Amino acid sequence: MNKKIVILSALVVALLEGCGGGGSSSNPPVDPCPEDGPYACKTGATEPLYRLQWALNSAKSIFNTIQEFMTGVVNPNIDLNVEPVHLKGIKGQGVHVIVLDDGLDVGHEDLKANIDRAMTFNFVNRSNDPTPTDVLSAHGTNVAGIITAAQNGIGVMGIAPRAKLGGANFLAAGANPSPLEALGGSPWAMRGHIFNGSFGSDAQFTAIYD
Repeated sequence: MNKKIVILSALVVALLEGCGGGGSSSNPPVDPCPEDGPYACKTGATEPLYRLQWALNSAKSIFNTIQEFMTGVVNPNIDLNVEPVHLKGIKGQGVHVIVLDDGLDVGHEDLKANIDRAMTFNFVNRSNDPTPTDVLSAHGTNVAGIITAAQNGIGVMGIAPRAKLGGANFLAAGANPSPLEALGGSPWAMRGHIFNGSFGSDAQFTAIYD
């Protein structure tokens, strides 16, 4: 028999057995969705502003309608298209993300369900509340929403809507932060798996790499 046919046949059998569609009838059924709750294995279409999130779903975004009108084409290469992953119930479970920016609104309705206060810190007053006092300091909250806004039927949905979120006002006026403290050298930071610093080449942050 042709080797390619043998390999393909083995692959099909393995896939069928993995999906419960073949092999011994004694195999336990495979749960198609590891999530529970009202949003289990659902896309961000459950959120009223999801159609504005072009990076998560290019096909349904109004921004791509505008893009097509202006240029005549839609470029799918600039989109993440994470819906297939979300449909499998993979939404950041078990991952801890810390956003180092101008602050983090820990009471925001689209973030508070995922915020872990053990991973938040205020470099100005040394508390665990990095909520900005300046209404113009919203960048960190915006970034946090892109990453892990909860799927709750309220506003938007993050790329990883079930990840745990922390943050610090690393760039706040008067903060004088220590990069080592912010990147795992403190009790609140050592809980993080992923650190986000969406502020270009800030010298305080990049100094540790020099």
